[in-house]
Amino acid sequence: MSDEEGVGGGGDMSEHDIMRTLRALSRQSQDLPQTLRGTTTRDYTSGPMQLTCCFFVGLLGQFGGDLPMMFGAHNPQFRNLLEKIQPSNAPHVQMASLSELCEQLTMSSSEEMLALSGFRADAFVPVLATLVAAPPSDSMDILLLACRALATILDVMPTAVDIAVAANVVSSLCDKLLNIEYMDVAELALRMLERLCSSSAGRAAALHENGVVALLQFVDFFAVDVQRTAARTAALLCTDATSIPTLQSTGGLQLVHALTRSFDADIVYHGIDCLDR
Repeated sequence: MSDEEGVGGGGDMSEHDIMRTLRALSRQSQDLPQTLRGTTTRDYTSGPMQLTCCFFVGLLGQFGGDLPMMFGAHNPQFRNLLEKIQPSNAPHVQMASLSELCEQLTMSSSEEMLALSGFRADAFVPVLATLVAAPPSDSMDILLLACRALATILDVMPTAVDIAVAANVVSSLCDKLLNIEYMDVAELALRMLERLCSSSAGRAAALHENGVVALLQFVDFFAVDVQRTAARTAALLCTDATSIPTLQSTGGLQLVHALTRSFDADIVYHGIDCLDR
């Protein structure tokens, strides 16, 4: 179906077109197909998703490239939170703001809508990475909240993975797992590493930081679902050919072998998958 048929000709807008439109709106108007610009004349009764998309497209026709800026300007909440979570602020200010940030992030169901609300991963991720790497002394709550916020960002915004890798998040997470102090933080670290190791840069960084050992050395202390996450991520790391000498030199190979003796079939599968690769 052509763009003209889907938008201007009265046909239903596909899910692909909707996501493409919202993604373009969250960046620059020139990314939007010409046939999707302006106010459409088609029937708006096909469903709430189509109506929402057409509303945004209509706004784009009136305001063009200023539309993303308008959304950010009229929602200063994220800007204020970014200022308050900075390491230079008092711990109680950081803690309250991080808690609010976590709440706001969990209310966002997609990367497109989060971007339209004025949230910028390139601004927040480096600050959260700093808090994870070096939280205020004796402030486990700030560390935990920063990890929760960062984990939610990585869950909702796949494009934030590269930003997090560049901010040395992988190194901090591996360190937290090699020297576990708080189980809640360790579980979040495992969750985030699975996301980060979806990219080749993330896998390379994890291997450099002894990632397989970090993932598996204390795996038996976690619940089964968390153990599965660790095993899946270890299998991701083993997709890189450079992981073989790394596993042999760090003791990671022994830990991978231990996965194959697990009582859980999924964990055994991922252990065998590691060895097969």
